[in-house]
Amino acid sequence: MGKRVKIAGNIAKKIRESKNIPMDTVIAEAKEKGVKFSQSTLQRIEKNDNKKTWNIEHAHFLADYYDIPHALILPDEGIPTQRTIPLSVVETGAQFVEILDSSEGFSLEIDGEPDEAHIRNLILKLHDFLSEHYGSRRKWHGDYNPNNLIQKTRREYELRDFIDELNLSKYSLFMHNFFRYEAYIDPDEDGVTWMGIQTKDNLKELANPQEFDSYYEGDDSKYHPIEPDGEAFRVIAQITIKKCDDQILKWTVDTDPGQITSKDIWKNKTLREYMLNGETVTMNHEEFLTAINEEISNPFAQELNALDDTMK
Repeated sequence: MGKRVKIAGNIAKKIRESKNIPMDTVIAEAKEKGVKFSQSTLQRIEKNDNKKTWNIEHAHFLADYYDIPHALILPDEGIPTQRTIPLSVVETGAQFVEILDSSEGFSLEIDGEPDEAHIRNLILKLHDFLSEHYGSRRKWHGDYNPNNLIQKTRREYELRDFIDELNLSKYSLFMHNFFRYEAYIDPDEDGVTWMGIQTKDNLKELANPQEFDSYYEGDDSKYHPIEPDGEAFRVIAQITIKKCDDQILKWTVDTDPGQITSKDIWKNKTLREYMLNGETVTMNHEEFLTAINEEISNPFAQELNALDDTMK
């Protein structure tokens, strides 16, 4: 009998649904991998009863099959959120655009400081180009579709110029996508606006916008409630530049770096109730954010909430 653990079934369900994987496909894959897993068990896990425990083998299988960090569905196990991913060399603008268009943001890193001044300047120009076309302030409606063919082709050619100039000085550009857990707001029907990685100061500003923004009138879209559900898994294009001849580069990323983490969902009573009950939580958004800020900033309050839950 394997170790019994709590599984964040709501997160597992959101990921499965976002990937359009039917339940019977999950069970068939488990059978092929030699994991004893029934559809009724998966249904019960996804109902997300925080008091039940499950065989850890099921959690590891789901995380591996959904290609997500184990820490995201095992918040109580203290598993590191860092993850090593394989980055592949990108040689054409078309490859570059394909990865970016399947992402909801990017992370650009340089392995070391280039000695060549023109390479340093080129990297800064590349970052500006990516920020303009693929920056975090974009609104996303699922898969991103370029406005038209000529705009897509222009981006491909411009990105190819970056790649070719880097290659002339023996630098390679590596890329791969990964899931990162981030809070977001959904201000209107135009799509999702990502909040990015949160800090305590961010939370204080969200909870009390009038203290930080003299122009706040109570209806600015950036102060809408945080939505801590499956959409908080943002697909990030990791871009790394390194001077080497390798075709594959192992690179470590943090999949859960924010103040509002997947673990906070279970320690924070307000977030957890909102995730589980959604619209039935009767709080205006300022009360909601204030409660989140107080609970995340006060570990003792978290412990009391956890104790309160066990007494129910």
